[in-house]
Amino acid sequence: MKGKVIMFIVIVLLGLGTLAYIYFTRELPTQKIASEFVNISINAYELNTPNTNVVVGFSIIGLDNNTININGQTLLQGSILESLPANYSYQICSYNLPNQTKYYSTCQTFNTFNLNNQHISLIVKRPGQILVYGIGNLNNQVSNLTLNIKLVSGDVYQNPVLCYNESANILFVTVGANLTPIASSQTYLNYQSCYLIPELNFTNQIDTIPINYSIWNMLNTQDYIGVVVYDQDYINNQWIDEVNGVSVGNGPIGYYFLE
Repeated sequence: MKGKVIMFIVIVLLGLGTLAYIYFTRELPTQKIASEFVNISINAYELNTPNTNVVVGFSIIGLDNNTININGQTLLQGSILESLPANYSYQICSYNLPNQTKYYSTCQTFNTFNLNNQHISLIVKRPGQILVYGIGNLNNQVSNLTLNIKLVSGDVYQNPVLCYNESANILFVTVGANLTPIASSQTYLNYQSCYLIPELNFTNQIDTIPINYSIWNMLNTQDYIGVVVYDQDYINNQWIDEVNGVSVGNGPIGYYFLE
C-alpha cells in the first residue's frame, strides 16, 4: 500500500515537472515575445474635416539607436495597424504619394514604454495661396517700406522665407524685427539675405513686415530692392511655390526709385 502511495506521488511530481518545463520553455517565452510589441493604429484626415479619412504615405523611424524604418499608407476607411517593439521612442511623418492632393508633411513623436496599444491621427494641411504686395517706393528722403503677405486660400502657409536683394546705391536693408537668418534655397541663390518669417494660419490673415534701408549715394531709376517670399518645405522634390499648377506665392516683387 505504502509503495503505491509513493509511486502515485512520484507520478504527480513528474507530471508537475513536465508541466513546469513546458510552461517555462514554451508558454512563458511566447508571452514575453507578445508583450514586447505594441500595436499602433494610424489614420489621416485634413485639418478641417476630422471625420473623413484621406490617404497619405507615412514613415515610422526608430529613435535612440532603434533601427526600425517602416513605410506605409493610410486608408480611406478605418485605420491601418502596425506592430512596433516596446520600450522605444519613434517618429512618424506623413508624405505625399504620387498623383495625390498635396499636403504639408506633419510629424509626431511617440513611445511604447507603457506597453499600451495606441492610436495616431496624422492631421494634414493643404498649402495656402498667398498674395504678396508692397507699399511705398524708394526715394532719397524716406527710408521706410512695408511688405504685406496675405493668405487668400488653403489651410496654412507653413515655414515661409523672405529673401531680398538690392542695387548698388543702397547701403543696407533691414526687414522685420528679430527674424532668424536662413540660407536660401537653390532656386533663390541670387538673393543676398533670407529670413524665416511667421507662418500664416487662417484665410485673410495678413502679416505686415517693415523694411528699412539706407543709401550711400543718390538713387536713380536703376535702383531697387527685390523681395521674394517662398515656402521652405520641400514636398515631392520641389519647393512649394506651386501646387497642382496654381502658384501659392506671387513674388518676386520690387521696390523701385520713381523720378
